[in-house]
Amino acid sequence: QVASSIVDSKRLETEVFQLQEALRMNQLQIKHALQRRRHSKKREASGGLGPAGQKATIAVYLLSDQNLELSVRMLQHWAAAASPSSMDPGRIVEDLVLQTPMETLRQTFAPETQEWRLAVARAKKFLAEATARDWVAQLNVGHGVAPSATEVYWQYESVLKGTDPEARLPAARMVRKWVCCWRGRWGVRRGAIRPKLHIETWKPFWRQVCYIRRKFATTKLVFLNLDETSIGYSLIPQAGCVTAEHGRQVPFTAKVKKENHRGCFTYVAIICTCTSLQGKLPHYLLGSRARLTKAVMRGQAALPQTNLKVLAQQSAWNSSPCMVQILEEVAAVIKSVCSAGTQGVLLLDCAPCHLTPSVLKAAAVSGLQLAFVPASATHVAQPLDVAAFSGFKKWLQKEHRSLRSTSPDGFINPLAWVWHVMQAPRSFFAAKPWKAAFAGVGAAPQQEMSSLNASIRQLMGNPNGSTEAVQALKEERKVLKLQLKRATASIKQQERRLRALRANKAGALTVADLQYLLARKLRE
Repeated sequence: QVASSIVDSKRLETEVFQLQEALRMNQLQIKHALQRRRHSKKREASGGLGPAGQKATIAVYLLSDQNLELSVRMLQHWAAAASPSSMDPGRIVEDLVLQTPMETLRQTFAPETQEWRLAVARAKKFLAEATARDWVAQLNVGHGVAPSATEVYWQYESVLKGTDPEARLPAARMVRKWVCCWRGRWGVRRGAIRPKLHIETWKPFWRQVCYIRRKFATTKLVFLNLDETSIGYSLIPQAGCVTAEHGRQVPFTAKVKKENHRGCFTYVAIICTCTSLQGKLPHYLLGSRARLTKAVMRGQAALPQTNLKVLAQQSAWNSSPCMVQILEEVAAVIKSVCSAGTQGVLLLDCAPCHLTPSVLKAAAVSGLQLAFVPASATHVAQPLDVAAFSGFKKWLQKEHRSLRSTSPDGFINPLAWVWHVMQAPRSFFAAKPWKAAFAGVGAAPQQEMSSLNASIRQLMGNPNGSTEAVQALKEERKVLKLQLKRATASIKQQERRLRALRANKAGALTVADLQYLLARKLRE
């Protein structure tokens, strides 16, 4: 009995010690939780700022001559990783400055400790970046100039250190890296400032299209677009994979004959809103007789013919007699393919060869209705320029690369190149529907305002809604995104707390449970 009582007493002592240790650890966890709660409340009262963020915000407020907007931006920058505060950020900054003793505020201008020296240095860099951003905005709005990365860095350095413009710049890679980070912090991006477009000069084109729709209201309309583009004898090669070390010049060169370095053909392309008609429309390749020699023309005539017609003339430029021939052949194709009573509407730009009396007479005789796109509007209001020629040039690059890669000696035969271009009417233009391209520029048989492309809608003042309404929707979207972000963070925090409570319930005991068990063991 004595031995068993001794064993029981030792077991009870061990259990009591374990319970005491568990109680001590639990009390320590409660103490740390209370400390974290006090710290979080303190940080929330200061906008989520720690000691370093508070010093930097105060320094920005004082060095910027009490600029509250910049101080709030500094506060938001430092509080980005902390929990968001529900208080007004401007009020937080003002309360922070008012609660700071005057002796501490003087350290902004004469820092005595390392913490304040670091805070003042951060504030000066921040203010220099803000000055650079304001300088860029002034050039953008006042002068229509987009400064380069080097100029922005010089402006920053001149404000921060008073750098001499003739001083040596750091490495270009470092300048680009700094400007990239600066753009991300201040809402700046790379871009070009284009001249203002005046819609008044384009209104006659849309009035003419509306007049044509009303004139032929009971007739089926087919809109067509004709335009010219150049095709070089030897295209500029595209970037690809080369067996050369990084940073070294490519040691290879493409084989091009001397006479092919310069010069080009003229490709006359035609697209329409009718898919059944597009595959039958003729296309034209115009070249000079010096390039399209008799031997090349005999070889081209011996090849299987496509919808591309090759014309050798005195010059590779389009001309009035050539336009007369094109209009006659296009009208014949429309009559043979489309149903009776179909009216063709041909969109042309204001090139001199399109405006001659012989061309206008040929269009009237052929039954084609002409509509002219103003000279300054082709990049927005001409379907071929907007939707076709960019992809067509990429297709030509692909064909040119394929032809060069299969050539035995690396040189391109002119007849082989002409044969590849002859496949364009079927392989590229007839393979795509172009009705959306016409609707995007406001020249479709049944036009809706919503189908216009974004550049024209913006130019017309957003006809589907006012600019103020669109801006308000954008701001509301930003607010909703921020609220969603905050709600997601709160949900994750609640999930972490729930997991901690479940782990505490399954493993360790609460303080009340530990005290009850300890008292019971002591009584035993």
